[in-house]
Amino acid sequence: MVLRDGEPYRAKELGGEYSLSFVVVQPGGRPGAVYLAEAPDPAMGAFEVTGPTGRGVQPGKYKIQARHVIAGESRPSRTNSGRTPPHSK
Repeated sequence: MVLRDGEPYRAKELGGEYSLSFVVVQPGGRPGAVYLAEAPDPAMGAFEVTGPTGRGVQPGKYKIQARHVIAGESRPSRTNSGRTPPHSK
């Protein structure tokens, strides 16, 4: 679940386009594969990362990137480094 100020981030209610991705951090800090998150319940801020096989992504280090664009304006969010994503469906 994506939170903002402790509450579910309801991007759909704000309009615009929202994307959430997990970027693999390879040895030496180089970026690796990028996995896009799908939002099965955007009204509640819920998402899942199904990965290339549909069974989630491997445990490891990821940079989490969130982007929300409203009416052509980019509203950058924090990028969290080195977090292990929860296993998804």
